[in-house]
Amino acid sequence: MSSQSGFQWQQSLEGHESALTTLSFDGTANLLASGDESGQVYLWEGQDFTTVAGWKAHDGKVSGIAFSPNQEWLATAGFDGKVRIWALPECRLLKELENPGIGAYGDWQGNEVTFVLFSPDGQELFYGGYNAQLLSARWQDGEPRVRYTDTKGGLTCGAWGSNGLLYFAAYNQLFGMDPSTGAIVRQWQDRSPFCEIVTGPEEEIWAWTYKGEIQQWKAGVRQRSLQVTPEEGASEFAAAPEGQFLLTANRGNDALLWSLPNLNLQQTLSRHQRPVKTVTISPDGNYLITGDEEGQLYVWKQPAAEAPPAEAPNGQPVAVQETLRVAATTVTIEIWDDRQFDGDTISLSLNGEWITQRTELRKFKRTFRAELRPGPNLLVLTAHNLGHIPPNTAALRVYDGARYQSLQLHADLNTSGGLQLIAPDPRLTRER
Repeated sequence: MSSQSGFQWQQSLEGHESALTTLSFDGTANLLASGDESGQVYLWEGQDFTTVAGWKAHDGKVSGIAFSPNQEWLATAGFDGKVRIWALPECRLLKELENPGIGAYGDWQGNEVTFVLFSPDGQELFYGGYNAQLLSARWQDGEPRVRYTDTKGGLTCGAWGSNGLLYFAAYNQLFGMDPSTGAIVRQWQDRSPFCEIVTGPEEEIWAWTYKGEIQQWKAGVRQRSLQVTPEEGASEFAAAPEGQFLLTANRGNDALLWSLPNLNLQQTLSRHQRPVKTVTISPDGNYLITGDEEGQLYVWKQPAAEAPPAEAPNGQPVAVQETLRVAATTVTIEIWDDRQFDGDTISLSLNGEWITQRTELRKFKRTFRAELRPGPNLLVLTAHNLGHIPPNTAALRVYDGARYQSLQLHADLNTSGGLQLIAPDPRLTRER
């Protein structure tokens, strides 16, 4: 299939002179931080990715970067055994934490930090590394304390789960910790060591193994796997905010985009002249950032989709009440009256075209199959009466082949109710 609309190269970011190692967006997608093998960190701002600052944050590899939830602080971790917290936007050093060493072993010094995370309230830092320990600190007024020590090997990665657990990997084991008690409440293992993890809804974890394989785990059970590369080694990878796709490196000069949940190759990002080492995705899903072993940073952007009509087919204005992201362009829509049956009559339209007209809502579900276009789509509920209990209210459930999402829409005789559905682009695959 030939190349069609997908993520397109937008610009290069100049500054780094050694291999990129880690990337991170803040929660608003307004700030991007990048770190490299030499210890240099750069901060970029806005949709133009203007350079805010560049400074020597560590002696050696920057291995982790995290923004605080309030976007006021930046934490960096390094192979020099340090975790440092910086005030934003001036990038002023506020605090330095030590990762205690256990003595050199193999290729390691035994104090390298591999990841750092702020707690959801931003007041506590969690970090781990090749001393086989997970530590935390109330960083503004406290010292680090050991929360876990592994007996098999160093800690390689960590991420917060949607259920509030802290997930981390040590050699070939994955753990889920209750951060309030320090208790390990989830534990499972594989034959190959885990190098990186990203988390999704409902205890979903995607794990990169040392053998170049991505595995999906859900509630502690391995679901599926994908051999991304025959080459062994660690690699950062990233997941889209609503779990629509994964972005992976460690495949030579290319970065690969995979659709979820089926792990089909959607797009190959080919521009780098040297192997891609790190990738990230903006929280709004609009930007991909890729970095290579020569220090080249590339920004990729998905073109804005055509906006759906802002009114119902009958010309009535629409108030958008909900937004859902879905994992497919073909969805099933169920609609019914989940309250007291009072004779509500509605019409339903998608992107200006009627799906059904003057249909009375009942207790049983009416089911419709809908074809979405890539990007935003507008589903509109138009009321033809108010029943006995105004306003006209309908229960909806949308199924995209991976999950059900439920909501309610309401409308009156003057304004229709709208649901915005954000669909992926299935045409992203390109020939190599």
